[in-house]
Amino acid sequence: FGAHDPLVALVAMSSDPVILDVLASICKDSLQMFERVTNLVFDDKEYGRGNICISKHFVYFVNREMNHLIEGRERLSYLDIERAVIDSSTKRFILLEVQPSQGSSWSGTRILIASAHRELLIQKLALCWQAEVMFRRFEVKKLEIVKSAMGEQMAKSNMTQSDLIKVEPFRGYTDEHSFRGYSFWLRKGFKSTSGLKDGAFQNDEGWEVNYKAQPVVVPPGVRVLIQVNNAQLIMDLEKSRDGMDDLRTVAMEYQRSLTENLDQFYVVVSGPYLKKMNRTDDIAAWDGWEFFVRSKEYVFACVLFRRQYIPPLCSSCQDIAVVVRCPAQGMTKDSCEVILDECQCIADSLTSVYENVGIYKRPVQARLDTLHFTEDGYRWAEGQLGMVPVHRRVAVRFVKSIVKILVNESALWDESIEHAEIFK
Repeated sequence: FGAHDPLVALVAMSSDPVILDVLASICKDSLQMFERVTNLVFDDKEYGRGNICISKHFVYFVNREMNHLIEGRERLSYLDIERAVIDSSTKRFILLEVQPSQGSSWSGTRILIASAHRELLIQKLALCWQAEVMFRRFEVKKLEIVKSAMGEQMAKSNMTQSDLIKVEPFRGYTDEHSFRGYSFWLRKGFKSTSGLKDGAFQNDEGWEVNYKAQPVVVPPGVRVLIQVNNAQLIMDLEKSRDGMDDLRTVAMEYQRSLTENLDQFYVVVSGPYLKKMNRTDDIAAWDGWEFFVRSKEYVFACVLFRRQYIPPLCSSCQDIAVVVRCPAQGMTKDSCEVILDECQCIADSLTSVYENVGIYKRPVQARLDTLHFTEDGYRWAEGQLGMVPVHRRVAVRFVKSIVKILVNESALWDESIEHAEIFK
C-alpha cells in the first residue's frame, strides 16, 4: 500500500459516477460528491430526508427522490456559511450558521443536518469553504468549527439508541486512535512516531502480561502500523489481471514486501483469519488473512482485511492491514504468541468511524437489476439485505425450462438438478 490522499477512500462512498451524473443534471453543475442525509431543518422548518450535493462553489439541496431541487432552498454559497457547530451529544448532527452575503439569494440563518457520515461531510465542506475564500477573496482562512450540545429538546426527539451505546475498550487499552476513517484500540503507551496522521504508533515502555499462567515481558520498541488502501469498485477488482482479486495473493505480496530486506527469516503462521468483533453493527463483509514472520532482528505479525460491500452503495471494497513489529532479541515462543495476539486484538477492534450507516436501497436495487454485482455479491445482498434482482423469479423459471429440455434430451448426467431447491 502506498501513501494516498486520506480523503480519497472516504469520498468514494458517496461519489458514484452514475448517481453524480444524475444529480449534476438536476443541479446544472459539476459535482464532487453527494450525501443522503436523514434529516434537514432550515431554520425552524423541518424538511426531512434529502440529498446534499457538493460542487466547487455551491452546496445544492436535492429532494429525497433525486428529481428536483428543494424549492426555495436550491443552493447555498460557501461564502454564506459563517461557521459549523458539531453536536457533542450525538454522532450525527451538524448545525450550519449562515450569514447571507450581499446579493445572495439565500434566506435564513440556520441549517440543521443529520448525517451518518458527519465527519466526512464536515471535512469536505471545510475544504471547499477554504478554497472558495481563497479563490473569491484571496484570503487564507479556515472554516470555524466548534463543538456544542444542541440542547435537551433536540436530543430527546432525535437521539437514537445507537447514539447512547458505546463499546468500551478492554482494560489497559484506549479508543482514541483513528486513521483514514477507521478507529481501533491500542494498548496505553502507544504514541504516534512522527506526530503526523500516518498510522504509525510506537510503545517505548514495553509491558507485561500473563500468558498460560506465566508472566511474559514484551520489550520496548514495539511498533504498530495501520495501512488503509483506497476503496475501489468490486466489479473493477474482479477484472484485474494481477491476481489482486484474491486476498491470499495480496497477503503474499505484502509478506514479500516486509521480508525482502531480511537476510534470514521463516514464516510461522499463514492462513485465513476471522474477524471477531463488530463494534458498530457494520453490515459490510470482512475477509481476513494473517501471517507471522520471525527473523534475526524483528518479528512481524500481520492481519490483512478486505472490507467488501461498503455501505451506503455496497459496490466498493477496501484493503486494510495491521502490522505489529517487535525486536526479536530475547523473544520466546510464548512472547511471539503474545505479539500475534496483540496484533489480532488491534485488528478485531478495527471499525469504521461512521457508525450504523444505512444503505441507499434504490441505487442498490438498480445495481442488482442491471447485473452490477458479482456472483458472491448477489449471495451477500440476499443474505444480508434480503434484496434480489426484480426479475429473479422469471429468470429462475427460464433456467428451469432449459434444464427440463436438457433432462428430456438426456444431456445432463445428474437429472436430479431439476428438483433443486432454487427451482421450488
